[in-house]
Amino acid sequence: MNGYKITADAYRSLLNDPTADKDSIKATIKALDFLSTCDKATIYALFDSSAFNDIVKGYVEMIADEGEGFTDEQRSYIKWHISGLFDERRAAQAEAYYYNN
Repeated sequence: MNGYKITADAYRSLLNDPTADKDSIKATIKALDFLSTCDKATIYALFDSSAFNDIVKGYVEMIADEGEGFTDEQRSYIKWHISGLFDERRAAQAEAYYYNN
């Protein structure tokens, strides 16, 4: 059993809560059940498909806009550069960089 499966099972228990947003919980369970069947190469392929680029860009832009101490030029550079990184680097490279730095 992997972490995705464990998390999906935890969400399944929330379906018994009468106040829970069942549609949202079911969507989360569906995604986690799918991810539990994926190997690392498939997860990288999903991320490299660009399906998540705009979401990640949104998070990066929030950091740039909300972060203390960034100049306007630095904010612009960060926002511009993230788009290029999606074209130049693969998910496996980004993950390795995260774990090694």
